[in-house]
Amino acid sequence: MLIDEVIETGKIDFVADLTGPVPAMVTMKFMGLPLEDWRDFAEPLHEIVYTPKESAEWPGVVERFQAMFDRCEREWERYKGLPPQDNLLSYFAHEQFDGRRLTREEVLGYANNILAGGVDTTTALTTNVLAYLWRNPLDKQRLIDEPDLLGKAREEFVRFFAPQHGVARSVTRDTELAGTQLAPGDRIYMPWGAANRDPSVFDNPDEVDIARFPNRHIGFGAGMHRCIGSFLARVMFEEMLKAVLIRMPNYQIDIDRATKYRSIGTINGWMNMPATFDPDVKKGTAYIQ
Repeated sequence: MLIDEVIETGKIDFVADLTGPVPAMVTMKFMGLPLEDWRDFAEPLHEIVYTPKESAEWPGVVERFQAMFDRCEREWERYKGLPPQDNLLSYFAHEQFDGRRLTREEVLGYANNILAGGVDTTTALTTNVLAYLWRNPLDKQRLIDEPDLLGKAREEFVRFFAPQHGVARSVTRDTELAGTQLAPGDRIYMPWGAANRDPSVFDNPDEVDIARFPNRHIGFGAGMHRCIGSFLARVMFEEMLKAVLIRMPNYQIDIDRATKYRSIGTINGWMNMPATFDPDVKKGTAYIQ
């Protein structure tokens, strides 16, 4: 378990040591990418979200982001010369779809959706929840005392924090929406986070209720573009949160040194979150076999 690397020190950066690497490693294993290179993928995915486009750092971020997809392409080409394996890039390399192989553009498009959707969002959700529970110790203690409540709490956290605030779409034909006339080329922003605070759907929508049920949030989107990895995200979130609540339940965040994303466009995340806790002994169980 990654927590074993810091458990004896009494210090952790939740982003660098847990909520960043776990989603990255799980997603990379699913893709068939080398786990030891997780930083080469996770860091550009985070940077591309929070770095302002007008900043001096932006060109370097774009270069690292492109290098990540160049690496995906090389790995895909490598799998073509190997026997089929149990990962997505190997599947893309060997299988046919409607009687043909996937094109380079299709493979990289799928890689973008999976990597971007699987890494930054779960990191942001888990880090926000750790901050919330630190600020609300009664809810934290309730989850420790009532672990069966975690499923309902998870859905409430997705509703409340909406790690991906929303998505944008382009209008393709003349249409009217809620009394507004729209023309082809117009852009529409669909803020999931706003829908999740709809008072006609949720009682006390601006408050966290970890026992809220039912919970008709759309934190994972809706319709044909609903998050395909939502069930995996739920598992990753629960495993990380349970590990913290069990092994470092008294953690204290150094909020003055914690840094939120400099720019919150689609993802509401943190760049770092240092914390302290009572040291413990290693357990020696790996997250990813």
